[in-house]
Amino acid sequence: MLGETLGRFGDRRLACVGGALLGAMQRHRTLCIHRLARDRNQAIQFGRFLDNRAVTTQEMPTEADRPTRRRARCSGDRGHDGTAFRHACRQQARLRQEPAPAKAAVSDRRGRAADEKESRRWLDGAEAAGDVLSEAATITVVADRKSDIYALFARRPTQVHLLCRSAQDRLLAENVLLSACCDGWAEQDRYTITLPACPGRPERRATVALRFGAVTLQRPRQAVARDLPKTVALWAVDVRELNAPKGQEPVHWPLLTTHQIGTVEQARQIVAWYRLCWIIEQVFRSLKTHGLRIEESQMIEARSFTKLAVVAPGSSPGAGY
Repeated sequence: MLGETLGRFGDRRLACVGGALLGAMQRHRTLCIHRLARDRNQAIQFGRFLDNRAVTTQEMPTEADRPTRRRARCSGDRGHDGTAFRHACRQQARLRQEPAPAKAAVSDRRGRAADEKESRRWLDGAEAAGDVLSEAATITVVADRKSDIYALFARRPTQVHLLCRSAQDRLLAENVLLSACCDGWAEQDRYTITLPACPGRPERRATVALRFGAVTLQRPRQAVARDLPKTVALWAVDVRELNAPKGQEPVHWPLLTTHQIGTVEQARQIVAWYRLCWIIEQVFRSLKTHGLRIEESQMIEARSFTKLAVVAPGSSPGAGY
């Protein structure tokens, strides 16, 4: 988080304790309250702060949004592109309920409207981005495969663009699959990118081929939200690795976006934006195992743990919270 405050919370004392908690987390890289506090009294302060109902997970992101608003406004004033990115997952922290029996869960999943599913958080993120970055020239929500949701594309705020990696081989308006459509496109470009290290794969260079074009998605047959349009017009950028090293799975990214793609330069820009997701993945690794170890927080109350989890990205390296 930029600055030394988590929020104001209507009380100067709460703001001070929140700032102390953030500073301690940035110094010590842990979410264990007893390790963060300099003594028992401060540990009690931190615990009471997180348990206080005036301290909300809504105000923390709002406070973090202030510098983002300023950057978007200044970028627009200078006449530059002003493109701003916001990861949709960060908008809300949700507690998962105990699952229903398997048979009931399957039938219920297909019977619920899009707004009632957990996937609603992606639309919430797009709407919040449009509000927070209202003065930016361009807003693009970049996410991975979990955001490949028809309702999200169909109901996105008009001022917000979407970019995600396709998670399923969707049926297009022409009654052909997305994969078959991309296979039929001619290769438009070939260049080399760096793939970061990940479990089971070392960092390496990869030569990729680009194909791109306009596509029109059909509404999924199981969709029960009758207010959704029957089709949604998008653009696709198909990224495929050529001559992958022996034993390594070739990279293949079918990317869907609301940005119009008419040139190689625009297609490359989409790929560059998608690759920014890796920065967010690095933050998540910092939260879980590489530094903060969120599982060791020792928090008992769910509401306190949720608040602590919201604070954590702000103390991670390069988070910019």
